[in-house]
Amino acid sequence: MAVLQCAESCSVGICAGEGGIDMNEFYKNSRNLSGVKKRSLRASTCTRTIIALSPRTLGVFPKGNSPSDHTRRIRQIMAKKSSAKNFTSQLADDVLFGARVLYRELDDIFGHVSGRLPREAKREGLLFTRMRIAPKPLDPDEVMEIDFSCRRIKGKQHVSGETFIHTEIYQARPDVGGVVHAHPFHAVILSATGRQLQTFHPASIAFGNGVPLFRGNQINTEQDGREVAETLGQGKALILKNHGAVTVGQNVADAVVRMYYLERAAYAHLLAGKDLAPWTPDSTYLNIIDQSYKFLWRTWHWDLENGGAMARWERKMRK
Repeated sequence: MAVLQCAESCSVGICAGEGGIDMNEFYKNSRNLSGVKKRSLRASTCTRTIIALSPRTLGVFPKGNSPSDHTRRIRQIMAKKSSAKNFTSQLADDVLFGARVLYRELDDIFGHVSGRLPREAKREGLLFTRMRIAPKPLDPDEVMEIDFSCRRIKGKQHVSGETFIHTEIYQARPDVGGVVHAHPFHAVILSATGRQLQTFHPASIAFGNGVPLFRGNQINTEQDGREVAETLGQGKALILKNHGAVTVGQNVADAVVRMYYLERAAYAHLLAGKDLAPWTPDSTYLNIIDQSYKFLWRTWHWDLENGGAMARWERKMRK
């Protein structure tokens, strides 16, 4: 019995992965493999299903039928099978991480973070979670999958009317991959004055020509969510008067960092008062802000992984 090298380089065999492999699909793509067998092999470094080849298939191989060719085919099958799961899993991690960050940065237990399902999932919808889960160990089951009709597909949490904020924005804005709704204290206070956020501080550059003010009531219905999306337009943020704020981005990280910047910009605006000199930032500032999004997201990750201030705060909250 000859065994192909493990795709994971563990010298056991071709791993079928944690979810297994569709053997019918494997046979179909390996038409010249006679005597293919499936068996389980236990080793200190790998416990997986492997594909083994009988000796008579080894020898002189026609073009495209060598062990390396079959290994490549199997890897392609496995990659196609697992890509949607991997992308969705990464999205869930980002949604949960964004909830952790904003719980601390905004001191908000009623906000929520969502991300659009990737194309690899082959279905429309979003992953959604609330910020209130942050003080306890994060449970992946806290992430809900919701379709664009606001129906819960997976998960345990209650679907509130404010979820329409997310579903309506995703439908109106194909370019949006992440949405955050939160209740940043200073942004809400600024909205109560009736004034709009102005571009005068580096944190406010992230919002281009300003942040519109939505004067509606609590978001409870699909129509409410549609009006929020219409007021947002092609913008990056929206302040709900006397209520909260909404930020969007190409992905979850963009939307989360933008909410953080919105609160800082509102705080600076309140400190400065009414009479603010107009300011048009140059390209240097714009480039710095663009680069800061990924940098800040990575910094938060590093802080939590290396026992920084955020990690210490979470440990304190869990006691």
